[in-house]
Order: sequence, then C-alpha cells, then structure tokens
Amino acid sequence: MTLNSELRQVSKRYATALFKLSVDNKSLDKVVKCVSSLQKVLNSSDKLSSVIKSPALKIDEAEAILNEILKKLKSSDELKGLIKTLCQNRRQFALSNVLEQFMELVDEHNGIVNAEVISANKLSSKQTKQVEKAVAEVVGGDIRVSYIVKPAIIGGLIVKIGSKMLDSCTQTKLDKLKQEMKGV
Repeated sequence: MTLNSELRQVSKRYATALFKLSVDNKSLDKVVKCVSSLQKVLNSSDKLSSVIKSPALKIDEAEAILNEILKKLKSSDELKGLIKTLCQNRRQFALSNVLEQFMELVDEHNGIVNAEVISANKLSSKQTKQVEKAVAEVVGGDIRVSYIVKPAIIGGLIVKIGSKMLDSCTQTKLDKLKQEMKGV
C-alpha cells in the first residue's frame, strides 16, 4: 500500500466520523462553514501548513496552534473534537486531507457530483456553460466543476468525474498516433 492510499484511508476514517457526528448532532451546516473557513486559512499559508505537518511539532504545540485558529473562526465543537483527536493521535499532518474528504462526503450527501475539466487555455464563459450542461446531462444531477489550465495538453479537454475520465486532448491523440506509427 502506498503512502498516498494509506493517508487517504486514514483521512477517510476521520472525515467519516466528523460527518456522522455532525449529522447526528444536526449541525452539518455549521460544521461545513467551519471546515470551509479552516480550509481557506490552511490554503492561504504555506508556512502554517508546513508547521502543522512537521513531525517535530509536539502534540500540545500542534493542538495549541490549531485551537487558536479555531477560536478565531468561532469553530464548532465537532471540529474542535476532530482537531484534538488528530493531534493526540499524531495525525495532524492529515488535517487538510481529512477536511477535503469531509467536504466530499457532504457533497455526496447533498447529491452533488464534482467534476474536473482540464484545458490548454482558459475557457470562455460560453464554453464553461456548454461543458457544465454536457456534464450535468451525463451525471443527471447537480454538479460542481473545477477548471484547470494545462498548456501541455495542447488542445481539447480532459474531463474527470469521480474515477472516470474522458480524454480528448490533442497531446493524447498525438501520443497514440506516435505509438501506432512505431508499430508499423
């Protein structure tokens, strides 16, 4: 098992516990707002993220730093409990992944499908509407699309929905053609 899959499994367990607790306490909306705010704080500071992930950070120091952030955010008790448990179990390095997994569980609970669209250039608003309409027709429900620009794909699109991927980018087509020509 790779480090990433282990981290994903650990994160999923903590995220699931937070999700179930939030639903049981009928505080899901409040916890979602708190998690979103905490994600913004963590994403806005590379220094903070690296300090939290540092194995040299003592349990009480990690908990103190995170509790100070939660205090300023007026965080929910459920999120405070998560932070305490993560720190006591020396898993604070997984915090960002846990929060991400939690938000995925919330989206799943709300019937929202996340999709990722990769293009060589930034898409126009007309193009994004067309893509979103096509993706919504495929999944048959509410969607949230994130757009990524990667000039290396040359042209076309790569659309990822869950574990499925549609790759119609020019670079992939060129690579396939190159392989076919080698076989001749």
